[in-house]
Amino acid sequence: MDDLRRAGAAAVDVTADYLAGVPEQRVWQPVAEEDRAWLTGQDLPTVGRSLDESVHDVRVRMLPYPMGNGHPRFFGWVNSPPSPAGVLVASMAAALNPSCAGGEHAGALLEYAVVRWLADLAGYPHTAGGGLLTSGASMATIIGLASARQRAARQDGWDAREEGLCGRPPMVMYVSAERHSCLRKAVELLGLGARHVRVVPVDGRFRMDVDALRAFIAQDAKAGLRPFCVAASAGTVNTGAVDPLEEIADVAADRGLWFHVDGAYGALGVLADGAEAAYAGIERADSLALDPHKWLGVPVDCGCVLLRDRASSRDAFSLVPAYLRDDSAAGLGWFSEYGPEQTRPFRALRAWATMSYLGRDGIVRLVNQTVRLAHTLAAMIEAADDFELLTPVTTSIVAFRYRPGNRDSRVDDLNRAIPAAVQQRGRAFLTGTRIGGMEALRACFLNPATIAEDLSVLLNEPHGSRRDRSVSTRCLAINRSGRAKPGLLFNRPPRPPAQHERRLRHRRRPRPPRLGLHDRLHPRRRRRRGRRPLCLRGRWLERDLPPRRRIPRDRPRPDVHPNGEPMKPKLVIFDNDGVLVDSEPTAHRVLSEYLTELGFPFTLEESYRYFLGNAARTVHTVVADRYGGTLPADFTARCHERVFTAFRQGLAAVQGASTVLTELRRRGIPYCLASSSDHAWIDLTLDRTGLRPLLPPEVVFSAQDVGGVGKPAPDLFLHAAASFGSDPRDCLVVEDSPNGVRAARAAGMPVVGYIALTPASRLTGATSLITHLTGILGHLDHDR
Repeated sequence: MDDLRRAGAAAVDVTADYLAGVPEQRVWQPVAEEDRAWLTGQDLPTVGRSLDESVHDVRVRMLPYPMGNGHPRFFGWVNSPPSPAGVLVASMAAALNPSCAGGEHAGALLEYAVVRWLADLAGYPHTAGGGLLTSGASMATIIGLASARQRAARQDGWDAREEGLCGRPPMVMYVSAERHSCLRKAVELLGLGARHVRVVPVDGRFRMDVDALRAFIAQDAKAGLRPFCVAASAGTVNTGAVDPLEEIADVAADRGLWFHVDGAYGALGVLADGAEAAYAGIERADSLALDPHKWLGVPVDCGCVLLRDRASSRDAFSLVPAYLRDDSAAGLGWFSEYGPEQTRPFRALRAWATMSYLGRDGIVRLVNQTVRLAHTLAAMIEAADDFELLTPVTTSIVAFRYRPGNRDSRVDDLNRAIPAAVQQRGRAFLTGTRIGGMEALRACFLNPATIAEDLSVLLNEPHGSRRDRSVSTRCLAINRSGRAKPGLLFNRPPRPPAQHERRLRHRRRPRPPRLGLHDRLHPRRRRRRGRRPLCLRGRWLERDLPPRRRIPRDRPRPDVHPNGEPMKPKLVIFDNDGVLVDSEPTAHRVLSEYLTELGFPFTLEESYRYFLGNAARTVHTVVADRYGGTLPADFTARCHERVFTAFRQGLAAVQGASTVLTELRRRGIPYCLASSSDHAWIDLTLDRTGLRPLLPPEVVFSAQDVGGVGKPAPDLFLHAAASFGSDPRDCLVVEDSPNGVRAARAAGMPVVGYIALTPASRLTGATSLITHLTGILGHLDHDR
């Protein structure tokens, strides 16, 4: 035991150090050849090794090469980060090492409580014995479909276990076009045959088409087949879509079909704010598969199947040989009677510890946080020119597509190649998929440590940041078949020959020559406008590209001082929206929703049109003029409360502001707030968002101080700079509007964070603060 104590203490230190250092490491890195050879080719030792040596090998040979799912910027597949509680109790479960098939011991008894907790979280009715833990949703699906098969056979007067399927009408199952592959595997393993799986098309929101489902069932019944099960999804792994469960449950009930719901990833999405309506009907499922090792973060190898009628599952699996008979068991029997596993690990301890550690409130908070991150990323994608959102966000999965300005025919090849290139760089981890016949990118949020800054890194990866162009999406390595080679995106083609360089020399902005094929290949081919070369194995090939857009002359240069020298700011001046860049869209959204509830409907566009500025001041007048009505006396106070509640629920901007301001304070760089709003609104914003400690009154300046409210003015920025005794040319202004940029430049100040947004484009969600403010820290790093 002394060896165990010593090695165990070392293992705890190694594990804690590893987990603490994960955010600072690469998300993923390839295994070095030496370690690969050791991992795959080592021989079994003749003489046993010490525990200390094993801990050393894990630290040196294994921990440096993780899958990456513990990193905050891991967005691939549906893999959760490690849970501290799960890590802690894993060794205790191994110390007990029970077989949880059944019996009177802690391992078996604790599982009843864990299954009940999971049913309660998912909103599923639970009866004692109505579920068990499995290795994952794949095994849970097998249990659910085997129960459905046996029940259908019993209804038809025969026993599928005893007689088999030969000579019987084929059983048919119905699945969505977005179904998980485990459904087909289960059908194949159960002997039903993949040819008897009907793939039901989806609607525009990637949900099962219920009308098509009814038509398929009627057609198969008329053909003499035996429809027996319909499998819906409560959160698909491709897009996060939730099928219309209530309508599908009605169809299953009318036709006497088993209703199975695959909620492996998304079932717990019902806990998100406002999600109950989308999940209505999940409580009517005959079986529900879900994975605690996904959204909950329970260590891998912990799935669950919940059953409405446990008798069907017991009828499908129960087999108790004499040597396993337990006359003292209650009427529920053993867990091994409800599934194919006889020897079952102590899964309940890891699930119990993780859920106990989080608590119900913590689980709800985790689901809400990850869902909000998905919506934030979707808004950033919609606001970007070179990305396209492919599906509406329902849970914590975002499906999108990179579409560079050229929009050429190789966009599919480009999106297929991007995930491998991003993974190789190690700054983020992204996976791809196919949606609607198109190659797409897909990000899944499960890690509570992910912040808005990580979303900016993710969106910068496909085209590389300005300072790191090791991967560029404008030039694509193509093999002889014309398809993209995964991972072979590169920066730029080789420079063209000298005769073309002479033409570039006289241009203000060097760019590839507007040529057709290379002169050595086609010397007489004339130059054609609007076509640029693509390098292929040292040759220049033409490709259709739109004309280059001219860069506005007043485009700010955040890294350059007005006199042309590198920028070294001595004061950073934030506009109010530069601190909370999504405050205005959020306020107008909440206002329009609140007015509609009160019987005075306003669209979001109308809110911008009528209430641009401080909305709550003019709303009484507009409502009276438009509807002839009056608002409650406490309308303004209630509206403000709703607005700031929305701010707190969407903490991406607030957290980003806190990160940037805290880092500026740590580096000793002074900063202040210069807002075109009045002091009352500024104070309310800072107090309600919790940013007041970082922005005390002495560093807050309002347009009131220079004689006006409502529009940024050069005098406001000059007043702020003078208050700190700083030269305007040494101040860096953070703005999010063209007016603010023009005012800052009129004051002779450099600007960062220029976002050319109109009120109409802000309706798409604007841009997260961290998207442009983290550039400040990057410039400061560059200056150091």
